[in-house]
Amino acid sequence: LKWQHLHRQLDNTGKTAPDKSMTIDVLQQYSVINSKDKVFPNLPNNVQSPNASNSIDMRDYASELLEYYRDGNGTAVGKMIFNMLPMAKARFGATD
Repeated sequence: LKWQHLHRQLDNTGKTAPDKSMTIDVLQQYSVINSKDKVFPNLPNNVQSPNASNSIDMRDYASELLEYYRDGNGTAVGKMIFNMLPMAKARFGATD
């Protein structure tokens, strides 16, 4: 897999009005990671490998994060991704 294209039509209002919807197109390119390069270039060297001290269990943090988004915080993309998670829909009643 070298490329992935995602096309999604989102209804912002819960109604089927063409002027209220949004289309998102994402083109993701995958490439081999060079062993000399950092895996996470924006992070310090001491946190390049995930471990218990620099990672969280999303299941433990999900309620707090959903509440953060419902309060109007966070990014639009983060809200959209979180709301599409089956776990959020089943556990917290999140909606698309």
